[in-house]
Amino acid sequence: LEAGVALATFARSDKVSWGAANSDPKARVRFNIGLSTYFPLSELFSFEPGLMYSMKGPDYKGVAIVYDPETYEFTEISTHKKLDLSYLEAPLMVSFNAGKKLQLVAGLKPGLLLSATHKTNPENGSSTNTNAKDDYKRMEVSIVTGMRYNLKERFDVQLSYETGLNNIAKVPYRPMLQVNGSQTIHNYFTSSVRNSLFKLTLFYKIKS
Repeated sequence: LEAGVALATFARSDKVSWGAANSDPKARVRFNIGLSTYFPLSELFSFEPGLMYSMKGPDYKGVAIVYDPETYEFTEISTHKKLDLSYLEAPLMVSFNAGKKLQLVAGLKPGLLLSATHKTNPENGSSTNTNAKDDYKRMEVSIVTGMRYNLKERFDVQLSYETGLNNIAKVPYRPMLQVNGSQTIHNYFTSSVRNSLFKLTLFYKIKS
């Protein structure tokens, strides 16, 4: 059994524009839980497949530009947006025994997007929750590196870094404003956005 916390944010060149708040994403504390097993390959190496549920996504706090079709004017408003992404992941890890209680770990983690919600809380106005699953690709593959330390007979603690190998943004363009109900200006781009996490995980060995 494994459970942990992560500092989750976005990386790559379009991490600022993706939040539509004119600011860098701010790391959020997110959670994960799952199961894993191990198969010894030699005295030094083991293969560790698993299955886990992971929460990802950062915060954005900044200024959004809103167009008023009645006055034909742009207005800046303070905004706070939380991006909640959840994945079902299948880690494929390899561990190396670097010492009596220390292991080095690395591997790939394919993931399937389960849900994506954007929660927006403007300074003046009501909060909105938007189903944003169509804005993201269904599959993600991450690379994981870290180290694990044996605390007691059945307890290990692991510190790791995880970064996506593929872009998760799917929207090819985003409407910038509307006039008389019709979209008139678009920003055409393919967003380069990837998940990035620092994770602290506690393992409990059901059977030695």
